[in-house]
Amino acid sequence: MVAVKNPAFAETETGNIEICIEDTGEQIKREGVTFQYSKVASLVDGAYEMEKRYEDKGVDLNEVRYAREQEELARTLSKYHYSDGLCRTDCDGKATLTNLRAGVYLIYVEDESEYEVQPVLVQLPKWEEDKGAMNWNVRVCPKQTIREEAAKTGDSQQAGAWAMLCLGAGILILLLAVKKD
Repeated sequence: MVAVKNPAFAETETGNIEICIEDTGEQIKREGVTFQYSKVASLVDGAYEMEKRYEDKGVDLNEVRYAREQEELARTLSKYHYSDGLCRTDCDGKATLTNLRAGVYLIYVEDESEYEVQPVLVQLPKWEEDKGAMNWNVRVCPKQTIREEAAKTGDSQQAGAWAMLCLGAGILILLLAVKKD
C-alpha cells in the first residue's frame, strides 16, 4: 500500500469513510447492514505502522503492492474479529465513519447469514493521482453476493420411502416363498 505523500498534515487532520452497498438488482438487503471497523495501522513518518493488536500477525502493509494481496489480507485480518466500533447502513445502503485519523482501516460484516460481503482495507487519506491531492473523504463499496441455499428436492425423503418399500416387498416375497414350501 502506498503511504501518504506528505505526512505532515496527516497527524492532525481527520477524515471520513463512506460505506455503501450498491443496488445490483439482486435482492440484497441494503438497509440495516452492520459493518464493523478496526484501525489496522497508523501513519507514522510517512509509513504504515501496525496497531498493537495486529503486530504479531506477520503483516507489513508497506510491502503490499497488489490488489489481490490487499483482498487476501483483509479476509485474513477480519477473522480476528477486532473492532473499534460499528455502523449500520441507512435505507439507501450507506453508512459513514467519521472523524477518523490517518491510517488503514479494516471494514467487514460479522453476520453474513444472508449474503457474503467481502472485507476491505481502506487507506485514509487516499492519494488521488488524477487530482494530485489527498482525499480525506473516501467512499468504499465492498463486493457482496447472496448466499445460495442448497436446492431442496426432497430426494433424501423419497430415497428412504423407496428403501422401505423395497424392504417390505423383499420380506413379502420371502414369506410367500417360505409358505409355498
